[in-house]
Amino acid sequence: MTIETPPSADARRDAAAALTAVPVDLWAEDLRWRHPVDLWADLAPTYPRVDPRRLLEDAATDGWWFLLPGDPQWPAALTRDLRPGPVGLWVRGFGDLSVLADRSVTITGNRTSTGYGTQVAADLAAALAPRWVDRPVTIAAAGTGDGADAAALRAAAATGTAIAVLATTSELTG
Repeated sequence: MTIETPPSADARRDAAAALTAVPVDLWAEDLRWRHPVDLWADLAPTYPRVDPRRLLEDAATDGWWFLLPGDPQWPAALTRDLRPGPVGLWVRGFGDLSVLADRSVTITGNRTSTGYGTQVAADLAAALAPRWVDRPVTIAAAGTGDGADAAALRAAAATGTAIAVLATTSELTG
């Protein structure tokens, strides 16, 4: 009987970060029964330009860090409510993500939403997020470009706390 040594923390972080740089549909289903290190080992030859160490270093230069499940700031709801859950989270900004996400609302919408949809998303976020209420809500939304999601993020950031949920590493700019 052989006992496998678990991958190091660096190997887990590298593999998870690399997976965020390739199309999620190539690996998401397999995450239910395979470790991210094994998944990345299989995908790496197909994506020779994805260098996990460089990805992490470049992101850190721009103020981003990468959280893994089990890290101190990992939001408990992501482990409790989602199976298999995200492989990791790119984070930038201030505050403890586990605390910020504890009382949060996700606002989603179309990137090409109507003016009405964009306004409703912004109004909802602004009403839920103000710092001056007893228990403000953190607004989480996907995407940082145009549409309802971005309008919700802008409104929440102006009055309270916002979390942008980014789909790919290509959005880790500025």
